[in-house]
Amino acid sequence: METSYAPSSDGHDADEAAPLVAACRPDSSPKYNRPAVLLLCGLLTVVADFGGSLTAAPEVRLLEMTVCRAFYAPREPGVIGPPPLGYVDESLCKVADIQVSLAYLRAWKRCLDSIPGYFYDVFSPKSIWFGSLFLALGGGSRMLTAVLNSVIVDVCAEEKRSVVFYIFGAAIHITDIVALPLGSWFLSQDLWLPFKFCSPLMLMSFVIVLLLPETMTLSQYSPLVNMSRQDRERTPERKPVGQRNLADALRRLYGMARRNDGTLGWFALIFVHSFAIQSSPLLLQFASKRLEWTLARAGYLLSIRAVCAVVVLVVLVPAANLIVGRKTRHPRQDGIDILVCRLTLFLLAAGNVIIGFSTSAISIILGTIIVSFGIPFPQAMQGILGDIAQREGSSTASLYAGQALTELAGASLGTLSMATIFDLGSHLGGERELGLGMPFWASAVSTLPYHAFHGVRTVLVAKDFTNTTCSPRPPGPVCRGLFCILYFFVNFTTVTGKKLHSSPR
Repeated sequence: METSYAPSSDGHDADEAAPLVAACRPDSSPKYNRPAVLLLCGLLTVVADFGGSLTAAPEVRLLEMTVCRAFYAPREPGVIGPPPLGYVDESLCKVADIQVSLAYLRAWKRCLDSIPGYFYDVFSPKSIWFGSLFLALGGGSRMLTAVLNSVIVDVCAEEKRSVVFYIFGAAIHITDIVALPLGSWFLSQDLWLPFKFCSPLMLMSFVIVLLLPETMTLSQYSPLVNMSRQDRERTPERKPVGQRNLADALRRLYGMARRNDGTLGWFALIFVHSFAIQSSPLLLQFASKRLEWTLARAGYLLSIRAVCAVVVLVVLVPAANLIVGRKTRHPRQDGIDILVCRLTLFLLAAGNVIIGFSTSAISIILGTIIVSFGIPFPQAMQGILGDIAQREGSSTASLYAGQALTELAGASLGTLSMATIFDLGSHLGGERELGLGMPFWASAVSTLPYHAFHGVRTVLVAKDFTNTTCSPRPPGPVCRGLFCILYFFVNFTTVTGKKLHSSPR
C-alpha cells in the first residue's frame, strides 16, 4: 500500500486540518522515562559486550585449533586427539604457517562479522565466513550501536551527552574486567565451556530490545506536520521508508557531510582510527608467539587493558573536564572532545610502537597500558557528531549510521592489511623474530597523516568550529591527504608482501 502524506479532499477544511493540528500538539510526542531508557541502553550494551568479552580468548584458541587440526591432518594425524573433539596440543600450533593462516582467517572473519562453526570435521575452516549472511537481516553490532547512540542523543541534554557516552564506555570496560579473566579461566578448564556459559546471556538482549521505547518525536517522522496547508499541498508525495534504497541513503549522508567540511574531516579521522586499531586483535597471537605463552595466559593482557580503560574513562577524562572547566568560564564540550581525540590517537601510536618492539612481558604490558589510554576516542567522537547534528539540525541517526559505515570501511581494509603485514613479518625471521611486530608499527604509521596535517586542529579549532558548520566547500587538502597517504601505505605493504611470497626462501 502506498503511503501518502497529502491531505484528502473531502470538502471540509476543518476535518482536513483536525488530524494535523492534533499531530502538532505537545502531548503527541512519545512518552518515556528518560532514566529508564538510559538504563535499558546501558543494560543492553553490557549484556551484549559480556558475551563477546567472555569468548575473546577462547574464540582465538578455537580457531587456532581448527587451523592446527587441518594443518596436521595430512602430515601427522597422530597428534590429533580422538573424536568428537579432536584436540591438538597448543604448543604444536605456534608454527609460522599456522599462525599466518590463523591471522588471515580471523581477518576475514572480522571483515565479515561471522561466527565460528562447530562441525569442524565436515566443513572447511573458511566456511565460518558464510555466517555473516545472517547479519544481512539487521546490520550487526555496528547498526545496533548507531541506534543506541541516536537514542542517547534523543533523551540526553547537550551538556550531559558526552558524559553519558563516557559512562557507557566505562561500563563496557568494567564488564571486560569481569568477563575477560573469567573467559581465560574457562578456557583453561575446557575449550567449549565459555561458549556454553555465554549463550543464555546473549539471549537476554532480545528481551531488553523489546522493552526499549520509541524516542523520536513526531516532527522527526515527517516535517509536514509543521507546514502550512498550502505548503503541504505543494509538497510531492514521499516514498515509504521501505522503498528508499541504499543509494538514496548514502547520497543524503554525503550531501549532509558535504555541507560541513568539518564533518568530512571527522569521517576521515574515524576511518584512520578504525584502520589503526585493527592491530589489537593480533595482540593475543603476538604475545603467545613472542613470549611462548598459552592463549589463556595471553588473554589476561586484555584484562589489563580493560582496567586501564576504566581508569581513563572514569577518572582521567572527568578530571580533564574539571580542569578545563576551572580554566575556562564557559567551556565547550566539543572542544574537550577534540582534545581527547588528539591525545588518544597519539597514545595509540606510541603504545603500538612499544608493543611492536617488545621482547619481554614487561614491555608488552607497558605498551598495552599506553594503548588503553587511546580507548576514549569512540566516545569523544560520538559526542562531537551529536553536537554537529544539533548545530546543523541534521539527523543524528544518519550521522551515526555514517560513522558506522566509515568504521566498517576502515575495519575491513585494516583487518586484511594487518593480516598481510603479519604474514610478511612472520616470514622475515631474524633475531627474536622482531618482524612479528610489524602490524603494530603499521598501526602507528597509519596515524601519521593526522599528526602531519593537524586535520582536526586546522579544521575545527583554528577556524573556531562555527565557521565550518555551514560552509558547503568540497573536501579540503586534509581529507584528501589522509586518504591518499593511507591508500599508498596499504598498497605498498600489500605489494611488498606478494613479492616476498613469490621470492624463494
